[in-house]
Amino acid sequence: MKLRIAAVIGLLAVGVGAVYFSLGGPGLFATSANTTYLTTTAAVANVVKDVVATGKVAAASTYGLRFGQVPLATTASGAGGGGGQNAAGNTQWPVTTVKVTVGQAVKKGDLLASADPTYANASVAVAQANVDAAQTKLASDTNGADDATKATLQDAINLAKQNLSNSKESQTITASQNALTLQSAIDAVTAAQVKLDTDSGNGALEAVIAKDQTDLASVTNKLASTRLQVLQSNQNATQQVANSELSVTSAQNNYTLKTAPASAATISQDQASLLTAQTALTNAQTSVKYANLVAPEDGVIVTVYLTAGVAAPTGDAITFQSSALQAVASVTESDVSTLTLGMAATVTATSSSTAMTGKLLTISPVSAGGGGQAVVTYQIVVSLDSVPAGILSGMTAQVSIRLGQATNVVAIPSTALNGTKGAYTVKVMDAAGQVTSKPVTVGLLTTSLAEIQAGITAGEVVVTGLASQRTTTTTTTNAGTNILGGGGQAIPGGAGQGLGR
Repeated sequence: MKLRIAAVIGLLAVGVGAVYFSLGGPGLFATSANTTYLTTTAAVANVVKDVVATGKVAAASTYGLRFGQVPLATTASGAGGGGGQNAAGNTQWPVTTVKVTVGQAVKKGDLLASADPTYANASVAVAQANVDAAQTKLASDTNGADDATKATLQDAINLAKQNLSNSKESQTITASQNALTLQSAIDAVTAAQVKLDTDSGNGALEAVIAKDQTDLASVTNKLASTRLQVLQSNQNATQQVANSELSVTSAQNNYTLKTAPASAATISQDQASLLTAQTALTNAQTSVKYANLVAPEDGVIVTVYLTAGVAAPTGDAITFQSSALQAVASVTESDVSTLTLGMAATVTATSSSTAMTGKLLTISPVSAGGGGQAVVTYQIVVSLDSVPAGILSGMTAQVSIRLGQATNVVAIPSTALNGTKGAYTVKVMDAAGQVTSKPVTVGLLTTSLAEIQAGITAGEVVVTGLASQRTTTTTTTNAGTNILGGGGQAIPGGAGQGLGR
């Protein structure tokens, strides 16, 4: 919004005298003129060119304070913020004290509220245990097993070997015992057969022969049973030895597996797990540090969502605005291209006549227009060097940014220029009312005033335009009036657009 234009137009309306000169009549002030001129006098003045916009005063930073989180600020332009991540997840924060109320002014470092950190401390302990476990696994996978583990694994190998030795010894004893048992059974059969043969050869009674035959059959059956038992016993002993040998091999393989370094992929996974655990620990430790909410800078309390004795909300517990203020405004697309960061600016709140100085701090690279708006605008933020008492965030303000200034120069209304850039001319009226065209060199040009560097001098009467055709005219001679102000008096220029002729 270009408020300075209206002021300049008002000055032109008061200062410009309408001087009518006939081009076709019998005299200078003929009553039936066909063409008349509007004139003014070139004068020494200050020509300034500003970009002017309306916006609001806003806090330089706004904070949403939460227990267990690093306070992050949202700037006047809306950048930043978002709040820190609470490392303790759903950690509860029972509120113990609340020191502030809405609207209270505080200083940087002032205690605002406190909460019980018991739950947060428990989260730290859990996070530390996770880090220790991750470190142990990484060390084991990187360097192999430690000495204690190696000793345990070696003991398992030694035990398996001892069991193998015992199995082999048991196999030998079993084989010997089985051989004796089998031989005893064979001998019994042989003896029974000899007795039967002897009794039969000596003509023993049939009853004796029958008994010998029965005895032979019995020991023969027992021999068959003994052979089967010996076979099974020997097989069991052999299987026990084989099992013991497998146990030794397994123990040796287990030793090799658990004492050798892990693969590169496993170590990489261990490292990632350790990093995750360490990050969680750092966050948990940081969370404990923010069991007390303190003012991050000088400012004022906006909202308080806390009650002592009740758990704090999961969202913002206190919102806070900094004492430092800025001005936020929107400029048109035609003006934004003329701005650069660091330009001097003047800000005036609607509620105060005191002008505040500052500098252009940010220019949004993205337009704020859209939705079918006819004018595309871009948001700018102006820092303020100092703020008078009574200026509050949210107040309407006018922002003016100085683009250029020419001091104590010959100036004329920009409407007096004819031609195009680099080839401007001005119509000049002499004392006799004759109008001639003079080429001029133009310096700083605004929508209201033009700096004349060469071509005409202060005091010359220039034509600013034509009056409407009339059949009867009233002559108002005001050609000598200096509408630009005398003695170098400054009359502000336009809102930053040059005269595009």
